[in-house]
Amino acid sequence: MGIKLFGIDIAKIIKDEMANGLPEMILIKDTVGARTPGSLSAGQSKTPVNHTCNGFTETYKEDEIDGTTIKKGDHKIMIIGDTLDSGIVPAPGDRITTESQTFTIQEKGVERDPAAATYLCHSR
Repeated sequence: MGIKLFGIDIAKIIKDEMANGLPEMILIKDTVGARTPGSLSAGQSKTPVNHTCNGFTETYKEDEIDGTTIKKGDHKIMIIGDTLDSGIVPAPGDRITTESQTFTIQEKGVERDPAAATYLCHSR
């Protein structure tokens, strides 16, 4: 899944060396379906689709909290990119279940490294 940099699949190396020791997580993406017949104003149905991955979670430190973008209780969730199925990328609005809690990725809340080896998700 990773992007080769200088001919090296860094994402695969990160996965092979780190993923087995990290907790399993579930990235939940909503698949948008059809509108309800006879009720066009009801919008489209959404079906959650679970994608297993590995990573880790930490809370933001006090000096990182600005009270607006980053609030007390927000989490940084690092997902190892190659533990996701091919073509699956975390996005704002997706949810992540880890450590018996479910967090929502915030707007502009996904950072990817150049090799797509990791995704850092600002989640609440």
